[in-house]
Amino acid sequence: MTTATLEPTTPAASTGNSDTLLIDATTLSQWLQNGEAYLVDVREVREHSSQRIAGACLMPLSALEPSRLPNLAGRKLVLHCLSGARSQQAAGRIAAATGQTVYQLRGGITAWTNAGLPVLRDSTGPTMFAVQRQAFVVIGLGVLTGLILAYTLNLGWLLFSGFFACGLLMAGLTGLCPLAMLLAKMPWNRTAPTAAKPAAGSCCAR
Repeated sequence: MTTATLEPTTPAASTGNSDTLLIDATTLSQWLQNGEAYLVDVREVREHSSQRIAGACLMPLSALEPSRLPNLAGRKLVLHCLSGARSQQAAGRIAAATGQTVYQLRGGITAWTNAGLPVLRDSTGPTMFAVQRQAFVVIGLGVLTGLILAYTLNLGWLLFSGFFACGLLMAGLTGLCPLAMLLAKMPWNRTAPTAAKPAAGSCCAR
């Protein structure tokens, strides 16, 4: 058994003592090697297809159903996303629904790759921007469009830029990004590339 320093995050809402804990990439790697962890990727299908941790099953946050998680057979449930925001949302929902302790990979798959740990990639099919990166692009375009229209047409268009700026501020303060959640439901994020292999180990398929 491995020993890890765990960092408590915000307790799951609406259930007594349920909580979630953070682990680092090295600890997760040890747990996976020892068969101690059941790893769930809560990103979208295309993100999982383009880059994933070996052994991770797929249950996108946009389709998360805690009741469909399999029997863990004594293993620890660990969630990950790109950087940690979506896994925090998913962990809270699962802990609230099941009452069990849920672990998160601190920093997501970004921290995993930064630690020099291996990932699997599909050699066929296009690489897909992560949902969060898509949200950043849309927000950037929104702010830039508002500024251009305010300069060329009417200063009232500054409110358009302000709308996107407020959304970005809210996402930073709360960890919730409605735009990213909306983008996650778009067809290009929900459907795997036809040329790529289907996402293996999907929890939703159990």
